[in-house]
Amino acid sequence: MLEADSTPRGSEGIREVLGNLDRATSEFTRRLEALATLGAIPPGSNGARPHDGEAPRHVEEARRRADAIVESIVADRLRQISELSDTIVGRAEALTERMAEAESIRGQFDSLVLALSEAAEVLAATQPGVTQRLP
Repeated sequence: MLEADSTPRGSEGIREVLGNLDRATSEFTRRLEALATLGAIPPGSNGARPHDGEAPRHVEEARRRADAIVESIVADRLRQISELSDTIVGRAEALTERMAEAESIRGQFDSLVLALSEAAEVLAATQPGVTQRLP
């Protein structure tokens, strides 16, 4: 039986609802057949139930609608995943470029420090009386 407070989500939830609907339909059909066996069918009806063949059709229609909903949800999620993946890839590429630029700047900074150190040593060697204080 379907529970009033259950709110399944996603394709598994829809499949669960369809399974519950199938079980409920089977139970309903079984009870109708039991009533017919007990003679509870109205006189003059010849035992025919005009809506007997409609239950499977309704179940199939509900299944088709649920499948369409699931396909729509899956397509939407795939689109969202694709957009997020594109964003992540773009940011990773930008980060890689910045890291390469940072490495280049670091190399330039190291060269500048070395050149300043050498210039300080040359200046200290050419200036008498200057005390050299290098780290």
